[in-house]
Amino acid sequence: MILNEHRKFIFIEVPKTGTSSVANRLLELDSGSVRNEIRGEDGNVRQVRTHIPVSEVRRILGRRADEFDYVAFLRDPVDLALSKYHFFRQGRAARRSAWGDGNTGRWLRVRLANSLGIVPWLLFFPFRSASWYVEDGDDWVVPYLGDFSNLQAEFVRIFERFGYRPEELRLPELNRTEYP
Repeated sequence: MILNEHRKFIFIEVPKTGTSSVANRLLELDSGSVRNEIRGEDGNVRQVRTHIPVSEVRRILGRRADEFDYVAFLRDPVDLALSKYHFFRQGRAARRSAWGDGNTGRWLRVRLANSLGIVPWLLFFPFRSASWYVEDGDDWVVPYLGDFSNLQAEFVRIFERFGYRPEELRLPELNRTEYP
């Protein structure tokens, strides 16, 4: 989660949607952007998870929640499922698990991805819908949604609205998933 008090936006980092590239670029561009910190209604700064849903962000902000515009990127569910499968099978999660870095849940997902084909793995993997990250109860509260399949163009389209120049908004490729 990236919060920018001056430009009044909060970027909700939905997993496997280019969040590392977007977050890193926003942090490089603007010293007013902070990652994983929210100044709550009480004035205290709280550390939060990178992949925090907008409902939790809004709860922490309290009355201040409506001061911000919310941004997120979404990905085709089939492409997302393939990406997660390969992430656990041979990607960063697999490497971290091999190093002993992680928790039991990651270890189990890595083992399942490496011992099962994709179809059985999909039956066992506990998917969380991307809507969980961008909804607050029954309300859709993220007005600026980008399409992961066209990440660069969508990044420019959305963040120009917050005063960034198009030439500043070139995304680096980070953690690119390569799979067959």
